[in-house]
Amino acid sequence: MTGTRPPLADLYHTGVVVEDIHEAIAAYAATGAAFAEVRDITMEVVLDGERRMERMLATYTKQGPGHVELIQELEGGIWGPSALNLNHVGYWVEDVESAAEELEKSGFKLRLLPAARPPRLAYLSGPGNIWVELVGPAVRPSLEQWLATSYAGSDALPTCIRA
Repeated sequence: MTGTRPPLADLYHTGVVVEDIHEAIAAYAATGAAFAEVRDITMEVVLDGERRMERMLATYTKQGPGHVELIQELEGGIWGPSALNLNHVGYWVEDVESAAEELEKSGFKLRLLPAARPPRLAYLSGPGNIWVELVGPAVRPSLEQWLATSYAGSDALPTCIRA
């Protein structure tokens, strides 16, 4: 990897897979957390070389960095507790592919990429039961816009995103 920053120098969120996103929001709200709107996200991904479609609900705490991301899987069998259970820590990286290559050299295994190229994010498995998500700079503007929104309750329709 070029530059002097190691690939995992810029932690910005912890992703938590939940059964019901609205129940989880209510629970975390009791700690003082405020959340951005819930988004309904559909994306084509490549998991261990196989193309698949994934659909999830997701939100972030507005407080951060050190955001908490909540994810409820709707379709796809990737994120959910009965699948990979992608509880993870997410890091900003300048170049997703280069950072993933560096981590692979250290023993991590690249498992999940979006089908779009170049990849804006990647998931790697490593020691322990936590995943590492690498997120490229192209994602930052849309995340900042998302964090400017507010959770409108369980009756509000989520914003639909096709990533």
